[in-house]
Amino acid sequence: MKRIMFIILWAIGFWVATLAVGSICLPIISRLEGWSFPPPLIVGEIWTVISVGSLLVGLSLGSRGLLPGTKKSKSKTDAGQ
Repeated sequence: MKRIMFIILWAIGFWVATLAVGSICLPIISRLEGWSFPPPLIVGEIWTVISVGSLLVGLSLGSRGLLPGTKKSKSKTDAGQ
């Protein structure tokens, strides 16, 4: 149960980090000279894909045990062998 909680927390952490970086970088990039900013609908679609992608990255890395707190613990029967 603790492992699942950590996996979910990591996924939410990846999502929050993506929101923070995106909300800081997107306005800066949009003000650069020569930047042709796409229409709002396309930005919304791209942002949705990136947000869902960050959740999936957090879930997949956590389920593989690559993030701290998400490694599978060995059971008592496996440790004795």
